[in-house]
Amino acid sequence: MRSSRVAIGGASQGCCTALDAALTHPELLGGVFASFGQVYSATMACAGFNPPERTSLKIFAFHGAGDRCIAVSLAMRTY
Repeated sequence: MRSSRVAIGGASQGCCTALDAALTHPELLGGVFASFGQVYSATMACAGFNPPERTSLKIFAFHGAGDRCIAVSLAMRTY
């Protein structure tokens, strides 16, 4: 199976997990649907984060200003 044909997604905590999985998976995935979440600080700190091929990862992010769990300002900083 080609990982470039796989897209994952989630909402809130599931979004955070989907972003972590896509950004740390050894192969580039086809994309991430991110709803009301953020990138974990542990994901950003992990060894080898943001290798050149990750810059082409397609992330479709959706967030609302009224989210009471994860503030949109926090989510935007991590993207």
